[in-house]
Amino acid sequence: MSHPRIKASQAVQVREALLKQQGYRCPLCHGSLTARSKKAPALDHDHQTGFIRDVLCINCNGIEGKVFNLVRRAKAELTPLAWLENFIAYHQRHMTPQHGGIYHHTHKTAEEKRLATNAKARSRRAAAKAAAT
Repeated sequence: MSHPRIKASQAVQVREALLKQQGYRCPLCHGSLTARSKKAPALDHDHQTGFIRDVLCINCNGIEGKVFNLVRRAKAELTPLAWLENFIAYHQRHMTPQHGGIYHHTHKTAEEKRLATNAKARSRRAAAKAAAT
């Protein structure tokens, strides 16, 4: 069965029709697609099949492309979708600590970050005061 292909001149009309169907929302980030910026929302399509999917904001369209390209590199014998399903399950499983709640050696708590920021600020002020005298 042959599927129709839109012409470049039809892309704007197709994008507008899909935007209306989508309620002018990006299906990934749910951001508004009504604000007119320098770049129009992207008429997203599957690069394997060529089929138009939806209209995405420019940011989500770029991220979606990068994610699938990276997944294709990492997937081993999995389909990109299977790898992403594993990725989501992995992160859902680790929403609560799994290994006794042990912190990574490079992790800084919010309090540690605040103390470090304050120490840097004190050091800068002391250096500026010393340079001024």
